[in-house]
Amino acid sequence: MRISNVVRCILPRLCATRYSAGCVLRAGRVYSTSAADKSRESPSSTEKASKAHYVQASIKTLNPHYLTEADYIHLPSEQEYVFVWDALARSTTVQVSAKVNRRPCATFRPGKSPMTFPAGLAGYLYYWVPATPAPPTAGEIRFRRMFTPSPLAFNNGQDLLSANGLPWRLQLPTIATFDLYQVYRDILLRDGLVSKETFAIAADMGRQRKTWDVESQGLVHSFGQPWYLDLGSKVHWWQFMGERDLFKSAPLPNVLSFKTGDTRLPSPWLGKALCKFVRDEHPRHEEHRVVNIKYHQILQLQPNPEFPVELRDIVKEPKVNTHLRRGLHPWQLDLDACPSALRQGFHVLFANSRLPPLRTSRSLRSKPVGEREHRMAESRKPDVPLLQPRSG
Repeated sequence: MRISNVVRCILPRLCATRYSAGCVLRAGRVYSTSAADKSRESPSSTEKASKAHYVQASIKTLNPHYLTEADYIHLPSEQEYVFVWDALARSTTVQVSAKVNRRPCATFRPGKSPMTFPAGLAGYLYYWVPATPAPPTAGEIRFRRMFTPSPLAFNNGQDLLSANGLPWRLQLPTIATFDLYQVYRDILLRDGLVSKETFAIAADMGRQRKTWDVESQGLVHSFGQPWYLDLGSKVHWWQFMGERDLFKSAPLPNVLSFKTGDTRLPSPWLGKALCKFVRDEHPRHEEHRVVNIKYHQILQLQPNPEFPVELRDIVKEPKVNTHLRRGLHPWQLDLDACPSALRQGFHVLFANSRLPPLRTSRSLRSKPVGEREHRMAESRKPDVPLLQPRSG
């Protein structure tokens, strides 16, 4: 009797609900796919989009040579993340919700919450590999910012940067380790950009990295590769990528600090910089493996008030493409003269320098923008139709 009463109460409400041809019922709310309703529900480009209006990307490739305008991603409003679907994967449901869609989807995030992508961000996800000698696991997924959907202008774009000044990236050991990046693995395998063997090695590296239980940071694999440096940190250390294994350096005192007598002074500078390891090729080190550090980019710089004023004159201000100095002398590590514990990890820089480069062309995309194509892209820029957000 109770069941029949409930049915009698609910049935009239269901019958009174009118569905247009363009509506889909999702999670108890009716979403219209009509243009008029989209214009009412879509947030302005200056506002943060509600998660119901987050753009979801559907891509076919991560190979810069094969990108098409169908792979273009445009975010009209701020978003904390983007769901990325494999456009060629099969699905057994018409639902677009990440929880019920049986196609796997990956995420594209700017970093830890509450970081968001800026409104108006547009471009392509793609697989980047260095043009210098490096292990096969040194590739990473990046996002190429573009002001036109035309892939012909790909080489003229700029990579999206993280808060630390380095390109936003997903390194291959991370992609190979976590289930939420299965979509990226599938596409990379289909594109022939990464082999199963390389993925197996990268997965071992990712598991090894997990056991270290340390704060995530970039993996250094080559001379000349930029990495982030906190100038005022009391301790510096690095993670290195070899051909088949990862290595962690011993914690070292601040690379800018030096001793006077038995007292170690604080760093003379505070701030942030991008640096790179370089090989010391001075003739006196011809028989030794000696590593120096050079400044790649100065992001933020100020004198450390705790550094003794009377010694300030002997300290040179950091400048781009100059050696990082510890007092009067450049910082250096002689792998053939220092204790074995200190050389841990640094040896891979020399071993990897004998590997072949992963990319033989400086251009990421084989067909650079020609004069006529560039002129067409520039003339189209104000009228380029951008991808609209998809509900779900």
